[in-house]
Amino acid sequence: MEMNEQGDYFPLWGTCLGFELLTYLAAGGREHRAHCFSTSQALPLEFKDDFRTSRMFRNAPDSVVDILKNEAVTANFHQYCVTEKVKNYFGA
Repeated sequence: MEMNEQGDYFPLWGTCLGFELLTYLAAGGREHRAHCFSTSQALPLEFKDDFRTSRMFRNAPDSVVDILKNEAVTANFHQYCVTEKVKNYFGA
């Protein structure tokens, strides 16, 4: 989510290279991607302990979270990843 000049939050969507561009901009133009490879791979999401405090998932129905957490429903086609090891690029 991004905040505009009036202090209102609005969602940003990035798919594939668009998401990579958003993370690149958030990293201040520094290379932050790790090489990884996935093609045509479906996986469940791995939620962090505090995911329910996020704007994206705090109101998500338990049935949806259960599917995302336990079923292979995500599509993974990439050769670069943004991992937790690059948090320092984002000021975390």
